Amino acid sequence: MTKLNHSKLLSLMEQENLDGILLARRDSFSWFTSGSYNYVLLSTEIGIAYLYITRKNIICITSEIEKDRLLEEELFQEDMDIVTCPWYKDIDTFASSFFKGKIGSDDGRVGTIHVLPQLKALRAGLSEDEITHYHSFGQKSAEIVENVCRICMPGMTEHEISGMVAKRCITEGIEPVCLLVAADERIDRYKHPIPTQNKLKHVLMIVLGAQYRGLNISLTRFVQFGKMDKSKYDKVNSLANIHAQIIHSTVQGVPYKTIFENAITAYKMEGYEHDWKLHHQGGPTGYSCREEIISLDSEGIVLKNQAFAFNPSLKGIKSEDTFVVKEEGCLLLTRTASWPIITCVVEGKEYAMADVLIR
Repeated sequence: MTKLNHSKLLSLMEQENLDGILLARRDSFSWFTSGSYNYVLLSTEIGIAYLYITRKNIICITSEIEKDRLLEEELFQEDMDIVTCPWYKDIDTFASSFFKGKIGSDDGRVGTIHVLPQLKALRAGLSEDEITHYHSFGQKSAEIVENVCRICMPGMTEHEISGMVAKRCITEGIEPVCLLVAADERIDRYKHPIPTQNKLKHVLMIVLGAQYRGLNISLTRFVQFGKMDKSKYDKVNSLANIHAQIIHSTVQGVPYKTIFENAITAYKMEGYEHDWKLHHQGGPTGYSCREEIISLDSEGIVLKNQAFAFNPSLKGIKSEDTFVVKEEGCLLLTRTASWPIITCVVEGKEYAMADVLIR
């Protein structure tokens, strides 16, 4: 737990006239504890331990089963009390026995007031420590995907290739929460290709959504075996320009819907006027894979030190990376020095966009 995050919660309680806040979600727990985990299953948003914060104290509410590991491996630096509920009792009912007054929460359980949008706004502007960890994690994740792109071979199945990525992630303590792999015709046919036994022949796409210390990155890389035809090369360059335009639009103080309007314009300028309708373009990230999918109806505004992951696409090609909005410009978290790039210039500013690796 950082004093800053605690102070932010206390301010929110004042603002919303709350007497306490219950954090039950995995992302909320990781944010408040500076990267600790409160889960056993990867497939659930709700953890096995809750945090109950009031103006006077912080209580971790969990089962007796989880107590020792939480104390020894997750909360050993936390200034909080820990109370346990028998595994055969309902933890929500147990937690509510501590409530006094008007209580908010990150998912509205047991009669609490739902304040997740306010909590997401609190965590949007990352600290310098968070950004340092985020950049290191982003680099490692990109290196994993890019290294697999360099060593995979035609004849391998999508399952084999996804297993190579997953193994490397898990070895580094990184959780591959979204891992899509497609070869050849499946790239054209599906926007979200779950790996299959389909064998790689000429073209491969790897999409990785990963998590470490609660923070999330997203990136996509392509590798082609043999020469790329001109029409495909032109499409790759057009998409790089679209992505660069979107990133260029993402500066502190700009409304999300303005970014989306600029994205639509960028697609049109490249000759793909309607392709933005075929898939979402991404949006702010951080403690969720996407805190929001931006659209023309979005009401948010870009904040200093906020993370974004955009993923514009055209048929058969996609561009995706994660970056943080800094005062001096964007910090690309998932850009490595060894991957081929396309240099795009927007209003005199250069952007290094991921190219297709030709092997």
